[in-house]
Amino acid sequence: MKNEAELCTIIAKSFTFGWKIPDASGNYFQSSIRAFDGIATQMFDDGLHFVCWEAKYLKSPGAFSFKRIETHQNEFLIEFRKAKEVKSMVLVGVDYGRSDKRVFIFDWDENFSDLYKIGFSIHLKELDKLPYNKISKGTFSFDNIITYNMLKSVYTDFNKVYNDFKKKAEKIDG
Repeated sequence: MKNEAELCTIIAKSFTFGWKIPDASGNYFQSSIRAFDGIATQMFDDGLHFVCWEAKYLKSPGAFSFKRIETHQNEFLIEFRKAKEVKSMVLVGVDYGRSDKRVFIFDWDENFSDLYKIGFSIHLKELDKLPYNKISKGTFSFDNIITYNMLKSVYTDFNKVYNDFKKKAEKIDG
């Protein structure tokens, strides 16, 4: 996995049935926006779900800023999630080195959307405490999916961190 395109291929192959939505044509300004990177079906413990997904790639371990998600991507992920049996996910692929490729799967809901809106960033120290799925032979499992409460639990004082980001966002918004 050397880039986001390769990550998307791995993600699509890892779902029960996955499809990567093609990128915009060469003339980007005459193309329509893509709501997110792909769609899929996936079997979970409670049955088969339709999944909308957005992929982000980090070429080396580091902080992941929710600002990397575009406004329209966040909006579409939240809107589609409202339908019955639909899950929205943000999958962050991180290259930790030669044979250590990881995918952090965020169960994207309104709580994550709120973090996105304030420009929240997960520092490497906290990212490394979160559960992940290891890429092996070009695929991975969906055994570890990060919920909002799981994210909160890796911080000593999540409310302080949240409020710090919120204050920064309020200053920028003026």
